[in-house]
Amino acid sequence: MAGSLWCYLHFPLLPLEAHYTDQACSQAAALLDERGTHVLLCNAAATAQGVSAGMAIATAYSLAPELRCYTRHPEQEPSSLEALAMWAGRFSAQISLYPPYGLLLEAGSMLHYFGGLSPYLAQLHSALDTLHWSAEIATGHTPLAAKVLAETGGFTAEEASAHCTRLERLPIRGLNLEQKVVQRLEGMGIQHVKQLRALPSDALTRRFGKTLPRYLAQLFGEQPDPPRYFTPPKHFTRHLILPHELEHSGGLRFPLRRLLAEMEGYLRQCQLSAQETTLTLRLRDLETQELQVRHSRAELQASVWMSLWELRLERVRLTQPVIEITLRAQGLAPLEVMTTDLFNSAAAVDTPEHLVSKLQTRLGIDAVQRMVMVADHRPEKSYRWVLPDSRCKEVHLPPSGARPHWLLPKPADLAAAEITQWQPLCGPERIVGGWWDTLPVRRDYYIARSPDGRLGWIFRDANRQWYLHGWFG
Repeated sequence: MAGSLWCYLHFPLLPLEAHYTDQACSQAAALLDERGTHVLLCNAAATAQGVSAGMAIATAYSLAPELRCYTRHPEQEPSSLEALAMWAGRFSAQISLYPPYGLLLEAGSMLHYFGGLSPYLAQLHSALDTLHWSAEIATGHTPLAAKVLAETGGFTAEEASAHCTRLERLPIRGLNLEQKVVQRLEGMGIQHVKQLRALPSDALTRRFGKTLPRYLAQLFGEQPDPPRYFTPPKHFTRHLILPHELEHSGGLRFPLRRLLAEMEGYLRQCQLSAQETTLTLRLRDLETQELQVRHSRAELQASVWMSLWELRLERVRLTQPVIEITLRAQGLAPLEVMTTDLFNSAAAVDTPEHLVSKLQTRLGIDAVQRMVMVADHRPEKSYRWVLPDSRCKEVHLPPSGARPHWLLPKPADLAAAEITQWQPLCGPERIVGGWWDTLPVRRDYYIARSPDGRLGWIFRDANRQWYLHGWFG
């Protein structure tokens, strides 16, 4: 473990904050016990009004009449911690679960990418604040040191010596020791970790067995303590039971923002990108409503997906209040390494792919298409429209004469009296094709000036009839 650095996140309010919606984040909130009679957890806003854990619900309401109360669902708490483990993929490639409320991140190898420990922690705090998660954060030169320091108030440093000094100052009650062991140590006059560490290992073994010396050795890095790493699932599907019904689509923004942040962490861990995300809404009458958002290429950033979903939600009308939501990432593909300008580190504000995706989200998938060339010399058959992300193969025909920028949907007849007023400038260019289908053509094309001075593309067919097929810009 020498030279390693670990970061531990302790989420003391995880069961409560998992219930948060955008409106509840800044309000006094409390989690009730399973009987619903006493406060189990409360946030800072509730604490400021005098609410505390263990308080009867009636007393809590008398102190904070606007208190939001939630019922605890222990069976859902493991999935909340796993969701945070997926979210943390933005900050570490190796993550360990420490139920019920802790995550361990391998941070040493990530500091190079973030520019050091301070920027790493700043981005970590910013991401947590955006999603309204409260966490005590600590670093440590061993996994156990980071965990202990986080659960005793938090501490961050990069040097192992700073971690050891901080650990030695802790009271022994700050360690994860059995209560009877703590009482025996205090009976011996041992109050702090530094005093405990000064005792001979043999003496500790005789009095307390091998567990305590091994714990201290793992705490200070004198004995290995390899963590068990979290393995992401093969597919990203996150189901969320809402704490209360949402009657308007705008209320989906905050829970969706959390789910998309978890999806980004998952995709980064797996080195994937997604081309489509699907949101399934379960309504009060148990009917479901399914919404899709596609990206014209493939994307993993939560901010990009959220900008698309905000456009999509503007057009959603709910027939019934929503009680549950499920987000799925689809069209997964290996993450492409994007090349960047060595002399310009600023990221593009809006890439062409993202602009196309925004237009498709607002106007519909089929409303934005691109043109590809087809192996056919007939002008009206030489192209077709496809979706921007279609992988169809585009052909490149040999160079030919000039072509107009504006091709008419259908050639327009030119009367014999009209054609005499046109002035040919270039041509003829003969185009023959279509013998393999039912629409054969044999045409002689000219670039000509119209009576009003515009340049047009005209042709004469096999029946010597003249047509106008397009205009030059």
